[in-house]
Amino acid sequence: MQTNQKKIACAAMLCMAMAAPLTSLADEVRVITCGTLNLRAEANTSSAILGKYGWGTQVNVKTIENGWASVDVGGQSGYMYAQYLGSVGSTNYTAYVCTNSRGLNLRDAPNGNILGSYPRGTQVTVLSSDGAWSKVTVNGQTGYMSSQWLSKNKPSGGGSETPSGSTAYVCTNSRGLNLRDAPNGNILGSYPRGTQVTVLSSSNGWSKVTVDGKTGYMSSQWLSAEKPSDGGSGTPATGTAVVNNPRDTQVLFLRSQPSTSSEALGYYRNGKVVTLLEKLDGWYKVRVDGQTGYMMAKYLKVTSSISGGTATVYNPNGNSYVNFRSRPSLSASVISTVPVGTTIKVLEKTTDWTMTEINGVIGYISTWFLKF
Repeated sequence: MQTNQKKIACAAMLCMAMAAPLTSLADEVRVITCGTLNLRAEANTSSAILGKYGWGTQVNVKTIENGWASVDVGGQSGYMYAQYLGSVGSTNYTAYVCTNSRGLNLRDAPNGNILGSYPRGTQVTVLSSDGAWSKVTVNGQTGYMSSQWLSKNKPSGGGSETPSGSTAYVCTNSRGLNLRDAPNGNILGSYPRGTQVTVLSSSNGWSKVTVDGKTGYMSSQWLSAEKPSDGGSGTPATGTAVVNNPRDTQVLFLRSQPSTSSEALGYYRNGKVVTLLEKLDGWYKVRVDGQTGYMMAKYLKVTSSISGGTATVYNPNGNSYVNFRSRPSLSASVISTVPVGTTIKVLEKTTDWTMTEINGVIGYISTWFLKF
């Protein structure tokens, strides 16, 4: 009799366990193990996206149920796919500073105060990365370094320099390149884009050159083995463009000069609208979020656009609603559906997509489904 009672009790406990697939983690800290992970208002893919968080971001996991984790991150509470949350340290990896001649700054925050500067080849441990900035530890300090100057492969010593005895060309944009009597020394002259020089030697970011019968030093980063297109000053550009990276997990840098070695002023994901100012050789000068800089032309989709005003939702396919999406893409998640006949505020209209704000949330509706 007692044996049967024990069996019944065990069976009851098993049924209860199977009926409640809830895992309590007592606020366990985990890290995102994929490129970008959405934080959603509810535990389903059709709920509103509260934010997007990059690989290596730490989140506070409260419970996991039916494949969804209830989390706190960035001052917000919501839900994330549990399968993309790993243990702390699982995403750490070793990287090396790969600057040319200058050191790489360690900062207390992205674009924050400088904690130190580390030379080419310095080994760091990457804890997390949002694309433009990586959180690292080095020499017992934790801070942030520009991701573009970190590599998983240890660089050779000395940096990449223009071979001695070779011909090179000044590749500045519009300003001239100074010839100096020593590295960082007195200016002997200034030479425009496209000027041909002969490189005698190179080291520590400077090239010893001869030009116009003079011998001096020029900054190596503004010398190229290929002759640049003429002029350096671009043609005026008007209208807007949309950031169009090959993959949604990638970012496009806004740079201080039309060069991949110039300072990164910011970075932007797919769908970001920028204002075009000037077209250069492979670059656009743009204005975005109050900043002016340069973006690579091949990652911008140029559109005609208007801003302001309203539009009315309609559906030529006969459906009673249209999708309101998180990004200007048919593969983007649906934030909500908008009934036909609704009047919306136009923030930015392009050929394919219109940016709008609905119930305090900014997203996109296909321009095809709007009457202006």
